Amino acid sequence: MQSRKFRINILDIAIIAAVICAAAIIIFRSEISELIGTPRISATQMQLTAEEVPVETAKTLKSGDPVRLVIEGEPEEIPAVIAEVRYSSPAGGKTVKLELTVESSGYSRFGAFYTERGTKLVYGEKQTVRWENGELEFSLAKCGFKDESVRQ
Repeated sequence: MQSRKFRINILDIAIIAAVICAAAIIIFRSEISELIGTPRISATQMQLTAEEVPVETAKTLKSGDPVRLVIEGEPEEIPAVIAEVRYSSPAGGKTVKLELTVESSGYSRFGAFYTERGTKLVYGEKQTVRWENGELEFSLAKCGFKDESVRQ
């Protein structure tokens, strides 16, 4: 009996590469779609915190109030609505730590959140929130989609 040599040619390599690429496309289809597709604009929530806010100012903010966000890199103010207001007062202090959860429009790509116009939201970055009676500077603490819990 003659022994046959194992030979591989270019067509075999092309078929193997095509099978590997097809499997990778199936496994990573959501990442590929996120990379080349247009983002889906959704309702997002941002948790903003501010230290040492006067008590009177904190008491003027209520859930459902319209506000405008001023974010660096955005050409215009972003309309938003306050979803939740939380504040904690140090014993006997005239200032509070204020936490706002605001709802706006935006999208997520590769774990980062963006405004509807495409400006990336960076945790810890200062943002100004304006409302009918005033404005305050807040730090972005968390972002998430409205239908999910706010996440970091």
